[in-house]
Amino acid sequence: MEGLYPRRAMQENNQGSGWKWILFLLWLGVYGACHYRTQTSWTRPLDLLWQHFLFAFAIWGAFYFLSARRLGPKVARISLAALLFAAILGFSSGFSRRHEESDKAMAEIKKQFNSFYKSSTDKDGMPKTIDNPIDAAPKAKGEFGEFERFFKEMLGGIAEVRNGYIIELKKIGWEGILDPGRLKTDKDLSRSREIVRDAKNAVVNNRMKMEIFIKQTKAKLQDLDVDDSVRKKFAEGFDEGFAQSRAQLEESWNLEQKIVEEFEKIIDRLAETRGSWDVENGKLLFSSQAELDTFNAHLAAIDKMSARQTEIQEKSVQEFNRKMTRNN
Repeated sequence: MEGLYPRRAMQENNQGSGWKWILFLLWLGVYGACHYRTQTSWTRPLDLLWQHFLFAFAIWGAFYFLSARRLGPKVARISLAALLFAAILGFSSGFSRRHEESDKAMAEIKKQFNSFYKSSTDKDGMPKTIDNPIDAAPKAKGEFGEFERFFKEMLGGIAEVRNGYIIELKKIGWEGILDPGRLKTDKDLSRSREIVRDAKNAVVNNRMKMEIFIKQTKAKLQDLDVDDSVRKKFAEGFDEGFAQSRAQLEESWNLEQKIVEEFEKIIDRLAETRGSWDVENGKLLFSSQAELDTFNAHLAAIDKMSARQTEIQEKSVQEFNRKMTRNN
């Protein structure tokens, strides 16, 4: 019987050493998970810390029922304190690097947005299709990466609607609506009226497409792989940002409609005064100063509205960059 005592002591020593290794591995796991979660999460710090405590307590509970309760209350207290400390340390170290992921996401969003804006016009400042595809793959990790991906996908969708509108206008011949050579062959200007009609429909249809896209984009917020509190924050930010830009978007579309209507007035006037103008050497010539002045007045009104559209766009870009800089 006495020979059994050393063997029992050895088993207890082995068991004592084993739980320490298990606890050490769990400590590393809790620390790593809390560090990564804090570094990549948009959740409020206090809420995040509370989540870490719950996570650490859950891990400790599993450890306690599987190992620690057989080793006594002292080991239970030590293991609980160790895992809670791992959660706090992981939170602290992750929080110090949290801005790295945030800055990475914001910088990438800003880069893509400015590239989008610069590629939306040609060297003469005229609208053109955005041919460079937007890479929606996030550079940041975690919830910051989800926000980055969501924004870049939204930007890509806007580019798609905008490109569709510009391509549609090209197909109907909008660029040549006042081309002297085309006007010369359009004897009764019926083709010109058809182009104007199609352009008016294009404005209405693509304005509707943009509205639908915005609603669909907001609905996609529910698919983001983030906490409910963060999703709610994203939704509030989306609504706030859209409320600020909606007036600008509405004004821009209204101006687009009025520009087409101004061209319609020019075509109607040319049709009414068919004998008072002609095309010579590729130029539109009027027989009276009054008709020339009327024609130029319409063009001046179009230029003014186009300039206002450019002003709205530039203001939107400046405001966006201000927000990105402030959030950075």
